[in-house]
Amino acid sequence: MILSAVLFTAASACDLPVCTAPRSQDNPHIVSDGAGGAIIVWHDTRNPSTNPDIYAQHITAGLAIDPIWPVNGAPVTAAPGSQDVIDVAPDGAGGVFVVWEDDRKYSASQYDIYGQHITASGTVAAGWPTDGLALCAATGDQRFPRVVSDGSGGLIAVWEDHRGPDADIYGMRVNGNGTAPLGWLLNGNPVCTAPKDQVEPALMADGAGGAIVVWADARSDPTGGGDVYAGRILANGGPDPAWPNQGSVLSAFWGPQGAELHLVTDGVGGAIVGWVDYSASPSGDIYAQRVSAAGVVPAGWPANGFPVCTAPSGQFNLDMISDESGGALFVWDDYRNATNSDLYGHHILANGTMAPGWIANGNLVATGPDYQVRGSLAKDKQGGMYTAFDVDNPTDHDICVQHMMGNGMLASGWPATGKPECIGPADDDEARAVSDGAGGMIVASFHADAQVNGDIYAFWVRPDLPVATLVSLVSDEAQPDQVALSWYGAQAGGLAATVERRTTQSDWTTLANISADGSGTFRCDDRSVAAGTRYGYRLSYHSGAEALFTFETWVDVPKPVLALYGLRPNPAIGECVASFSLAENRPAMLEVFDVTGRKVISQEVGGLGMGAHRLRLDQGVHFAAGVYALRLIQGNKSLTARAVVVR
Repeated sequence: MILSAVLFTAASACDLPVCTAPRSQDNPHIVSDGAGGAIIVWHDTRNPSTNPDIYAQHITAGLAIDPIWPVNGAPVTAAPGSQDVIDVAPDGAGGVFVVWEDDRKYSASQYDIYGQHITASGTVAAGWPTDGLALCAATGDQRFPRVVSDGSGGLIAVWEDHRGPDADIYGMRVNGNGTAPLGWLLNGNPVCTAPKDQVEPALMADGAGGAIVVWADARSDPTGGGDVYAGRILANGGPDPAWPNQGSVLSAFWGPQGAELHLVTDGVGGAIVGWVDYSASPSGDIYAQRVSAAGVVPAGWPANGFPVCTAPSGQFNLDMISDESGGALFVWDDYRNATNSDLYGHHILANGTMAPGWIANGNLVATGPDYQVRGSLAKDKQGGMYTAFDVDNPTDHDICVQHMMGNGMLASGWPATGKPECIGPADDDEARAVSDGAGGMIVASFHADAQVNGDIYAFWVRPDLPVATLVSLVSDEAQPDQVALSWYGAQAGGLAATVERRTTQSDWTTLANISADGSGTFRCDDRSVAAGTRYGYRLSYHSGAEALFTFETWVDVPKPVLALYGLRPNPAIGECVASFSLAENRPAMLEVFDVTGRKVISQEVGGLGMGAHRLRLDQGVHFAAGVYALRLIQGNKSLTARAVVVR
């Protein structure tokens, strides 16, 4: 028997370790390299004297680490202080632009905006300082940077700026060689300095060397919330004179709007803007608006935006991409079923109407018994969308993928739950997707074996094409006291196989005899491992008279450490479950405080033993909606984490 499958994922789920450097790496971002691969950028704490820093790695087409880039990534910046809140954009030549909030001044109220240009060879571009170029180091706080390519080898960045009495929006353009073009000022040019606060901008290249910028604006909102405004900044740094001074209003409902702003091109010089809107629902709705190249809302679009979703309960964690025909595709977390969250999506055409096949309040993208959250979209080159998303449950986080066509139907062969990619006892989340340019997608993710130190991994979702394959590994998850492995082969249901193991000092030995379940999946939990040891695994089986082996995979069994991950999921909608890890078998205390500093819970948890744990906190205790602080104490070490409860 020769086994075959429709290959919809990488050869093994989350199979490419992008960075496994010491300490923790998280918050991955991803952009296309323009050649079927991707560049992944992340937050990195490998350097204790300067952490957190920012690193990047190049993944070539076919999902391999670029051999000319440093192992575990090239440093984007390793400056002192904190570098955080990253955004990335391709440079158009196989490299990447990165911007971030920078605290190298060590002042909590003096964050600046820095940028960096990493070339296709993994080096800092000529003219750019080793630890980044200051885009804005003005007095006051600068926050929430966003960046796009200017189309000429340089970047345009915007940010929220507090140099004045209230928050404004500023921007900066930098050439590929690190110099500012004529017309652009030291510390940036004003995009909007209207009265009251303008905050949390997003932007899109306008195709002419400038950008369309959107932001939340409080100038006319007596509730203290924000309306949605847009402006256009030209290639020379000045405002577009055809647009209203200080921006065009896109939505001015009573109450707060403009959270999680996104925008994509409409194909004719304007943009479609999406946001989470709290004006009618404290839990959030999804709205969209179109703004033309002339700064006006085109006919057919409602004055305050198109209601993409106003279903009961909350809708948030929005992502959107262009449908490549002037419209936009959306995905969001949706709590309308009142028990957990599903993913819903929508397709809005350029004329402000729903695309055929899509219904009011959106179509179901992915559902299941757990929380489907934080969808990240990539184009499928057919007018539809791939979604990589996190699946949160009381025991761990996993990653699944879904493929939805432009007509609102799931692609053939794709279940309502999506297809699993990164599954097992370890934490896999923060999925970030980008198109591979050929009808598939590359996904970067956070991966934490035994919920200890996180690493950055990647996988490739190939186009839906039938490809012959043999049995292959789909997941390997290590905890200090066990390793969980699974393999998959199409038409392998009931097939017998042998799990073999070795160490760096020993030869292959038989670990277990197993059989595939009805879906063709083999599973093995190895509980005879020693923490801190490296093991190799493979599966042996027969196809007809031929003896076959899977590729071997090496797994590092981690040593337990003290770690506090906060609530999972966070924010918590229903149950409040704390996630943490204990380094030793000794007394430990888990405490919860509300915003007033009042201790809500104090519970001894050392009896759970070393390793990773999940503990429900709201049994006998009511958690009102709000922000809480968690503290974990063991020995002379104390860790804290922020948690949010939403009701």
